[in-house]
Amino acid sequence: MKFLSLLLIVPLVSARVVRYLQQIPITEEGDKHAATIEELETRKAVVPGVGVHFTTSYAVAAARHQNGTRRDLVRIDGDAYYTELMSRWMDLYSSYEWWKDCDWIATVPANQFTPQRWRCNWQKVDRGMRSLLGLPASRDVAVLSTFLSKVRSAIETELAISITHIAPTTFPLLPAQKKDFSDAFALSGLTSTRTRPGDSSVIYPEANTAYAGLGHGLCEESTDHSSCSSSEKSISRQHIFVLNLGNSSFSASIYYLRTAYEDARISTHRSRSNLGWWDLPVFEVPRASFWAELRELVVDVASGMQYPPGRIVVMGEHGCEEEFKKVVEEALWSVWEVDVGMLLKPGKAEDADMLAARGAAELAWQHEYSSRGHVDSKMAAGNIEL
Repeated sequence: MKFLSLLLIVPLVSARVVRYLQQIPITEEGDKHAATIEELETRKAVVPGVGVHFTTSYAVAAARHQNGTRRDLVRIDGDAYYTELMSRWMDLYSSYEWWKDCDWIATVPANQFTPQRWRCNWQKVDRGMRSLLGLPASRDVAVLSTFLSKVRSAIETELAISITHIAPTTFPLLPAQKKDFSDAFALSGLTSTRTRPGDSSVIYPEANTAYAGLGHGLCEESTDHSSCSSSEKSISRQHIFVLNLGNSSFSASIYYLRTAYEDARISTHRSRSNLGWWDLPVFEVPRASFWAELRELVVDVASGMQYPPGRIVVMGEHGCEEEFKKVVEEALWSVWEVDVGMLLKPGKAEDADMLAARGAAELAWQHEYSSRGHVDSKMAAGNIEL
């Protein structure tokens, strides 16, 4: 009896938490590696890669299944709070003042930029206190996490399965906004497939996902990492002109990238939250003024390049509007004196709208597939340490 009592009170000091992928079931036959690999293969067959493109007024989701099929899932319209938040973030990036950035202020001597330093310190303390109280770190985090929960629910209803991993993509964000996005993900119970050591950002750059959505910059042998690495090194970087006309915003950007996997470098970026399709006037004179303002923005971005880019990517719900294409063609002709009509070849409106979401779904699948393949190979070799 005393021996049994000791068994009940002595703690198991070697016990620790084991991640899901490390939980290897013990079968009666003892073939635990094969059982786990079979379980992972079953999950891959059921759970697709999911990409979500967040615009300034709504989000669209797409899925990439194991058999290679791609499926447009749902569109989730944002409320007034979400639209205001994302529009403000877009304008903040365009008017970014680096000397007010808290990350930069932290690197300068303590006796400089004192008012700004106090502001940054107070923001840090306020976020920490709210987190300790179980509250969203900021109002923006609360608004975004509410919308993310709505997005998750809509996707799960469409797929009829539970999801925890998605590949989010949106327009360029400042470091503070990326932090808010990360916090909102945590509150909504979601994780991003874009996880990298030393990089807290959960967002895929919009240029990368749009590029992948067109089928460019992707490794055909996604399961053979050595072949992918060799082929990527042989690819030359090129400039890509991205035009995005949505309901409540317009942006024009030039990116420099080699593949869809590496973060695109922004050469030039201009965006306006008051040049969306909803802002287009009905009457002739103000309508002409609207297009003239948009044309000027396109010319401003294109003037940063002496020659046309390698590719022009047109996206957004209204990216295929003929009136918009005509304005863009005229603007680019005035800069390069080159007819870009072939680069702006007509397409379906739904293709332009879903482009980034489809590309994000492909990147999500490849991330999930390659990481599982790596774990599978370790398990098959018996190198998983428990």
